[in-house]
Amino acid sequence: MLIKRETSNGANDLITVYRPCTVEEFEGQEVNKKLIKNNLAKGTTPHSLLFTGPAGCGKTTAARIIALGLQCEESETSTETPCLKCQSCKTTLNQNNLDVIEINVGKSGGKDAVDKITKSLAYSPLASKYKVLIFDEAQKLTPAAQDLLLKEIEDGYDHVYFIFCTNEPEKLKKTFSDRNRSMHFGHLSDTLLIAMLTNICDYEGAKYDGNIIKYIVSVSKGTPRVAISYLDIVIDEASWDLDSIKSLLINQSIDEDNPNIMEIGKLLTSGRFKEVLKTLKNLKNIPEETVRIATAGFFTNKLTWCKTLEQGDRISATLDIMTKPILMSGKPAYHVLVNNFYKVCKIMKGK
Repeated sequence: MLIKRETSNGANDLITVYRPCTVEEFEGQEVNKKLIKNNLAKGTTPHSLLFTGPAGCGKTTAARIIALGLQCEESETSTETPCLKCQSCKTTLNQNNLDVIEINVGKSGGKDAVDKITKSLAYSPLASKYKVLIFDEAQKLTPAAQDLLLKEIEDGYDHVYFIFCTNEPEKLKKTFSDRNRSMHFGHLSDTLLIAMLTNICDYEGAKYDGNIIKYIVSVSKGTPRVAISYLDIVIDEASWDLDSIKSLLINQSIDEDNPNIMEIGKLLTSGRFKEVLKTLKNLKNIPEETVRIATAGFFTNKLTWCKTLEQGDRISATLDIMTKPILMSGKPAYHVLVNNFYKVCKIMKGK
């Protein structure tokens, strides 16, 4: 069951105030929960973990729960039930614990940034029992940065824990991935998401409509972060009218980390046009221009990872198509998007 907690910075969005802080509060992912709980209870948490799975399914939240369990002052080693009251727990919850470091790899994933991090690992923690480094968007670590981390992961320090979170593990070098204990986080069932949103509505005292809760879940595609953020919007809108809610959520933006956009990008890269159209149906309530922008973001990221000029040229040609705005709506916009996707498939197949 989710529990509402006030934040030190005054943030009141549902995603933040209902973020799980213990293993028991974490919804779904039962196998992973059992592993994390047992490891914390026995003091056997692996020093290097790789969390994979779609965006918004709990990877970073699970990493923070492990950090809380490791650092809680109520236990000499670690605990599966952190007190959430000691100084270490409070600073970890407030994201200002100097020994729990969250690295946004999209901004700090280069060799120089990682080299600076690795040089500091030998030093003892400043105020906690351990140093816990959480690398978000780990797929953006450059090959050179991954190589720098290999020795640190393999030899390691007793006081250092690494947790790498990624929704694109295939972008990591095999030699790097193999040195981590992996856990995969999947989408949640509709039943579990409905229970989660109903739980939040009860806490918030919102008079909700079960059919609208089901609709929110259906457009969230098994992603709890998306479902809760949509519920936040619906509660603020307050009408609980299905037509109004549909219109409201249709206009919500998506980006290159959306699971359907990632799937479309991968299928386009393989030139599998028919499968692209099948996946596109999952985004039928999203404006074509929004889909175009998100797909362009996917290929922009891909361009930065090109290993050959030939590959780069194909992706650059793809971006020439996908960065042109679709200045229409309705069926004409859909026709343009489908035609653009067909052109991209031809480019990626070298035709």
